[in-house]
Order: sequence, then structure tokens, then C-alpha cells
Amino acid sequence: MTGPPTGGLRRSVLSRRSPAVVVAGVAVALMTALVMALAVALTVGLVSFGAANGGRDLGDGASSHSSTNTSNAASTTSPSPATSRTTPRPDTIGGVIAAGQGGDLAGAACDEKLLASMSVPVLDSGLVEVSGVAVDDAGTVWVVNDSGDSARLFAIRSGTDGKPTVQTVTVDGAENVDWEDMVLARGPGGPILVLADTGDNRIARASVTLYRVAVPLGDSTSVAAEPIVVAYPDGAHDVEAVVADVDGSVLLMTKEPGRSRVYRVSQATSRPPSQAAVVAEAVGVFPVGNGETSMLTAADLSGDGSVMVLRTYGSVFVVSVPAGQTVMGALGDETRRCRGVSPLEVQGEAIALLPGADGYVTVGEGSRPRVTTVVAPKP
Repeated sequence: MTGPPTGGLRRSVLSRRSPAVVVAGVAVALMTALVMALAVALTVGLVSFGAANGGRDLGDGASSHSSTNTSNAASTTSPSPATSRTTPRPDTIGGVIAAGQGGDLAGAACDEKLLASMSVPVLDSGLVEVSGVAVDDAGTVWVVNDSGDSARLFAIRSGTDGKPTVQTVTVDGAENVDWEDMVLARGPGGPILVLADTGDNRIARASVTLYRVAVPLGDSTSVAAEPIVVAYPDGAHDVEAVVADVDGSVLLMTKEPGRSRVYRVSQATSRPPSQAAVVAEAVGVFPVGNGETSMLTAADLSGDGSVMVLRTYGSVFVVSVPAGQTVMGALGDETRRCRGVSPLEVQGEAIALLPGADGYVTVGEGSRPRVTTVVAPKP
């Protein structure tokens, strides 16, 4: 590769530039600066508009047509959920808020009463492509990057000055082939994080891996991973949404236009680590967004199994799961799904419920991400 020109040659070239060329160069620089400033202003405006309009559908809202699936699928009609309207409260734009107010999340979503707040940008050079988020019992927001990063976790908390702080934790014994989601679950010895190395854009991986790790302490710099290798019974799939069910299984939900196929890994939170592939069980199919082009990028289920959140690139849905009904049953019942607040984020691929399931957080990709918290108001 040829190196840069020497200083003498550079001065010689510059000295031959005409005044017109110089003026044109200055004009281009000024125009570039103006465009960048307008882009920043537009982005801020869009975020406010998106929150104020409940993250109006960007091509993946719900429609009212019916969708008939296979025999093991949830046969449903795509819902037409209410659109939540809310504006981030100025007094809560600042630190990271990961606590709810004890309200009914599903009810508030359907009644269009959700409240949203947004953190200031999280300044950490390691956060460049957040693809998964989980919130632990202490309110710490844990995130992971997508493929291309090393195997590590990031803990986001509010510092004493109210600004977000970041703790980086290396995951020993793991590899980030394509980490797409993470979920808080209950293991035999207490709460754990399940990291989903399940992305497969080319639909070519013979197997994927779930990594179990103990929730790191506040001063931890590393944590050991327990791998569970997983294969699908019908070939490769791209999976970006993973949830932990109340029975200790983990549900893998595919990312594909208009629908998501669901696969269960039984006892995923407690079975011994294994490099031999565990074959997941196909349990059903459900429509996503408009049932045509929308794709599922993240999901979460509450610890008691009563409420679920789904995320696509442009929308968030809150699903109530009544006692006695399965997750697949609720996903297939149009009356159980209402639209939540969806902030306009760069490549929105991360969502997690708060510990009390009375709200959720989202984080977008890109540098300087913000943590958005959406909660149901106090009862």
C-alpha cells in the first residue's frame, strides 16, 4: 500500500490550487457541517416525536387480517393494538432509571397511559452495537454487543452525579460468534444471565450456543460461562429473541418476515453444561407486527410468566399472559397484545422487563446509546 505524500509534495500541490478551488473546498466544508447539524437536530426531534406518538408504526405495525399457521402453531388474527401516547418527562432525562412504579404494564399499554424517560448518552467506547439487554434484581442494566466484539458484558448504572457509569466484565469460556440477546433467569443457585449466541444471518450454522453466567458482582472483572450447544430439529434459523420460561426452559424465537417460530430448550437454566448439541423442540409459530414484513428482534418474559414484551425494529408490543395460559397461547390471542412506547433508536434490537414487570427498558445500537425506560403509572 502506498503511503501518504510527503510534506514537500503536499505543499507543492497546495501551492498550485487556484482561488476558485479553495473557495469551493471551503463551501463544501461549510455545507457538510450544516448537514451534520441538521441531522443531529432531526434525530433529537424524531426521538421526541416517536415517544410522543407511542413509537408509531414504521412499517411493522399490527394489521387486522387473519393468519393461519401449521398444526403446532398458534392460530391467530394479527392484533390491532392501541397506540400509547406519551412524552418523556423532562425531570427524568438524565441518569439511568431501571425501576418501575408498581403499575399494571399491560393495562397501561392498552389504556395508552405509559410513561417514558430517557437517559443521557452512555459514554463508553466499548458500546458500539448493543444487541441484548437484561435488568437484574438490583436494577443494573446489563447489555451485550453484537458479532464482532469479544465475549464481554457491560453493566450500566447511574453514578453519584446522575450520569451513567459502565462496568465491563469479560466472559471466560465463551465466544461471541453472533450474540443477539440475553435474559435474566433463575438458576439452581440464584439469578443467572443467559447469553444467546444465536444469530445466523446466513442461515448456515449447524448449532448455536447459550451461555449461562452468574450475575456478576459490582466489582467483578470476569465471570465464567457454562455453554449449552443447541441444534434445531429442522435446520438452521436466525434467532434474535430469547426468553426464559417459568419452568426453567428457554424459548428461542426466530427472526423472519411476518412471523416467528418458537423452539424450546428444556431445563436450559439448570441442565449440566454440554458441548454435545441439545436438540430444541419446535413448539409453535405466531405472527409478528403486521404479519407480513415485520421481524422480531427482541423479547422478554416476566419471572412469574404474567407479562411479555416483544420488539421489532419499529414497534414494541406488551402481551398479557393470564394464569393457566401458555406463552404460545397468549401470543396467539389478539386480545392479549397492545402496543407499547417504542423510541426511535438506531437499529432497535434490545428490550427487557424491569424486575417488577411494571415497565421495560430499551437500548439502541450505535455509539453513545441511551437507555429508555417505559413504565406503567402508579396504581
